[in-house]
Amino acid sequence: YNGCTDTIYSTITYTVVDAGFEFTSNCATLPVHFYDTSLINQNNVVDWEWDFGDGSPLLTHEKFPTHSYAIADTFTVRLVAFSTEGCSDTVYQDVIVDTLPHVTNTPLFSQICNNTEVTLNLESEVPLAQFHWTAAGTSPFVDGFHNQPTLATVIHDTLTNTGTEIDSVLYTITPVMGSCTGPDSVYVFQVMPISDMTVTPLINSLCDSTWFTLDMEGTNDSTLYTWSASAASPFLSGFTSNLTIADTLIHDLLKNSGTTIDTVYYEIYPQLFGCPGDTVVYKVAVWPTPTRSNTILTDSICNNTTASITHQS
Repeated sequence: YNGCTDTIYSTITYTVVDAGFEFTSNCATLPVHFYDTSLINQNNVVDWEWDFGDGSPLLTHEKFPTHSYAIADTFTVRLVAFSTEGCSDTVYQDVIVDTLPHVTNTPLFSQICNNTEVTLNLESEVPLAQFHWTAAGTSPFVDGFHNQPTLATVIHDTLTNTGTEIDSVLYTITPVMGSCTGPDSVYVFQVMPISDMTVTPLINSLCDSTWFTLDMEGTNDSTLYTWSASAASPFLSGFTSNLTIADTLIHDLLKNSGTTIDTVYYEIYPQLFGCPGDTVVYKVAVWPTPTRSNTILTDSICNNTTASITHQS
């Protein structure tokens, strides 16, 4: 030892692993996707050990695993991340798994009349499930529906069909429970078109003891009609009502035994596929048969005299 010295310095950097992970929304029986987000100050994270918290075997060597949970519950998931040198870090997160909801309304179909207010209470086997939906018509003639981007439980719309054919509104309904989104279901409202009578004008006139025939038709060829008939005078007869078997033809022998023009009123009730339309009133004026009322039916005059007769009725 000669008293000489030397000094050497060396920097030692310890590997620090900061384990972390993220995961997708979670529904029972559906795959949950896990994503490693671990950080390291040097070298690399090269291995992983996953414990999914439901008693299933440990999973190793997978950076981005998937796992399905059989039931809804809260599971504590553990990840151990390993570095190149074998250093490790452990992180825990609770994963909430919700029950997969479905739309359970049956049937998924309703047939309604034009301009009907509908209220549909949406149902699921999951008691607290909620829903959002989009709605679309099968033609430009149906209207009154709306989309629901936020969660709700009741569809409430007034649906109209201004066309001549049967059209539909389709609601695509998505059930949601917590972070779990179930499969879509499509509910169909079949909306009947307008039931009406398009015959014009709504007035007619005829003579006593004449057949009145009205061939009724509407915007849709399948429209049928019932009707009730009444008269403005007791001298009118021959009119009939039909409130039982819907038809398209009124055929009555109308009589007026009075001395003035009187009117028969037909209140006509359109119906199409069981849907009623607005009542139409058709008026028929019935003329009486003129009768000569002269009391003196004979007279005598001189030759070459102008005869003057005033007819009375």
